[in-house]
Amino acid sequence: MLSAEQRQILKVDLGLDQSKPVQYFKWLGRAAQGDLGYRIKNGQPVIEELGRRLPPTLLMGLGMTVGVTLGIFFGIVAAVKRYTLLDNTLTFLAFLGISTPAFLAGLLGMYVFALKLGWFPAGGYQTPGDGGALDILRHLILPAMILSVTYIAILMRYTRSSILEVLFQDFVRTASAKGVPSYRVISKHVLRNALIPVVTVIGANVANLIGGAVFLESIFSWPGTGQLYLDAIDSRDYPMIMGTTLILAIIILLANLITDLMYGLIDPGFATHDHDFQDGEDEPMTATAPVKPEKVSVKTPGSMALKRFLRHRLAVVGLILLSAIVLLVVFGPLIARFGPDEIDLLNRNQPPGGAHWLGTDPTGRDIFARTLSAGRVSLMVGLFSTLISVVVGTTLGALAGYFGGWVDNLIMRFVDVVMTFPSIVVLLTLAAIVGPGIDKTIIIIGLLGWPLAARLVRAKLLSVRELDFISAATALGANDRRILLKHALPNVVDVLVVFVSLGVASAILTEAGLSFLGLGVQPPQASWGNLLSSAREINILEAYVWQWMPAGLLIILTVLATNFLGDGLRDALDPKAKQ
Repeated sequence: MLSAEQRQILKVDLGLDQSKPVQYFKWLGRAAQGDLGYRIKNGQPVIEELGRRLPPTLLMGLGMTVGVTLGIFFGIVAAVKRYTLLDNTLTFLAFLGISTPAFLAGLLGMYVFALKLGWFPAGGYQTPGDGGALDILRHLILPAMILSVTYIAILMRYTRSSILEVLFQDFVRTASAKGVPSYRVISKHVLRNALIPVVTVIGANVANLIGGAVFLESIFSWPGTGQLYLDAIDSRDYPMIMGTTLILAIIILLANLITDLMYGLIDPGFATHDHDFQDGEDEPMTATAPVKPEKVSVKTPGSMALKRFLRHRLAVVGLILLSAIVLLVVFGPLIARFGPDEIDLLNRNQPPGGAHWLGTDPTGRDIFARTLSAGRVSLMVGLFSTLISVVVGTTLGALAGYFGGWVDNLIMRFVDVVMTFPSIVVLLTLAAIVGPGIDKTIIIIGLLGWPLAARLVRAKLLSVRELDFISAATALGANDRRILLKHALPNVVDVLVVFVSLGVASAILTEAGLSFLGLGVQPPQASWGNLLSSAREINILEAYVWQWMPAGLLIILTVLATNFLGDGLRDALDPKAKQ
């Protein structure tokens, strides 16, 4: 126990006797010179510790190269073979990859390929006493490939969409009409024009790659910056937390800079094309067919949107599946035979069967009851945090989009600053500062999810405010508040509906990740994330699969169904969708 005099000396040595602004600007000045301070835990320089841990993380990031290559390749195949069984299969697998969080993919990969098949080591950077390049590569392959799974899925979706948009342009038809082989048409004409949005996605997802590395380094005991960051959070080592956050933010900024430079290499110099036809149309409309008056029928926007939604089979399946999951977790207490926190020490670690349909955990609690209870918590966190994001994002986006000028510049620059930092790093830092809990988790996720909503609302209002009915309302003397609330905002409902459907899925994954690391919902209250956290122990991961697998499957199914639903709503509510 330090005396008051010793504490004062320590505060002076650490600079804590000065005001917070002074401390911060002094830290910035030292950081600009490469001095990030010293670790509180062991007194080592932060920059040296990061120098040792960054190479393993960058090595794992090589999975990004594999993800980029395979994602673009599968996207090309899906676009060329559009609406075939192969396309539908690749699309489903892409949704499955997007819906599986990195930590769950890591657990499944370790369980199957390391523990059951024995193809790869179950963790670590190298075998003690070996440490050769081949040994490190053998340890690297599994976590690197798992890290690339989500990247493959995202890039496949964007590549397919972008190629289909270019595939039916006039210059592509001209090249085909001249007898140019199909592979040259794709590689020389289509791909170069379609890669610009794909490159944008690659740069934008570097932050997600870093987030995935944090979880996988924890699961595979990989000695990178992610594991170092988690250790710093656990020990409240703030110099290390700030230093790691700064370095990761710089990496993201460099990735965005490289993305901008890549535009100049990829852009073939064509002017921006007007895309007047939609995904999957074989030909643009070249003439307007005569309309027979007796066959004209008046359809409301709602009926047309419903028709488009019902034609989207995966969206209908997603709606049915999501409804079934919600009903199951909400009314679970009516069918569960035990309470979620009911302890039975005489039936510990029992496999599924008998009275316990999904088995029991190490304290004899019923897995079925706890999984359903966890589902209620995870869905609640997903819904309410998304509503917070919608309220904050809609408010700021509406102000920026409607008023424009300095208001728009101020708000959007703030959005850019927020989006610069890796979301998972900010989430973990805030969770460590404010502490765990359901209410705190909801607020943290909600307050970090609003930038996308703000951008979507702003983009929509920038076009809506130029329409005739807004000009008419202004001419009639309506004030800005009335125009914004009564006329402009109702036109962004379609964008917000899609955002909510996809935002809930993202929030569920975020909560599961925080709880998996012990920074979200805390036991004995169950959530899908903290039920999965027990699988970080190898014996539970291998021998007691029933204790973590049900929560993992429900996460995948819930997020998969929500993504299907969001995709269908996006198509149904698109006013330019094909009738």
